[in-house]
Amino acid sequence: VGTHLPYTAQQGVTCDLEEGLLCKGTVDATGADACWDYEVQFLCDCSRSVVSTSTSVPVTSPFPWSSTTSKPMVCEEEGWTPWYNVHFPDDQGELETLLEIRKTYTFCPDHYISEVECRPVGGGETEPFVICDKNGASCENNGEHQLCKDYEVRVLCQCECQDGLGMEDLSITDNQITASSFMTPDDQPYKA
Repeated sequence: VGTHLPYTAQQGVTCDLEEGLLCKGTVDATGADACWDYEVQFLCDCSRSVVSTSTSVPVTSPFPWSSTTSKPMVCEEEGWTPWYNVHFPDDQGELETLLEIRKTYTFCPDHYISEVECRPVGGGETEPFVICDKNGASCENNGEHQLCKDYEVRVLCQCECQDGLGMEDLSITDNQITASSFMTPDDQPYKA
């Protein structure tokens, strides 16, 4: 860290999209473990969301290593999803969040969702104290006149990016944006 050299400058180091950066811990001329301290940078793009899974990587050292691989979530079906209902109202109220629904059902990534609809199971009008938004449906019992019904939720998937991922409303702050370049001592700057 601090000196920007490519990973190819050290033997026994690989870096790819499948396994990320992997240093095999070869021994240098002094007999010390020769893995340097590396920084890895990832580029995320609006057309993909990522679901991570963890797998073990066999190594011949005493240290347990693991690698994270990523599979993109994609928008495969445009249109309205079926109605989803994964929570039954309790003493607190009713909460049908897309986060909880995704634990059971698969549908388009959040940035492809253009609309969300909420309704009581079995039909009827949505009560004015029910919040229905891109998070799903939420309703809080107040113990007297406000008792939440059981709700179901569906979303409209449009397979073009609907959400600027925070850029359109300036919710990405300057300290969340970083840039880096990699140069060896032999590299020369280019004129613009």
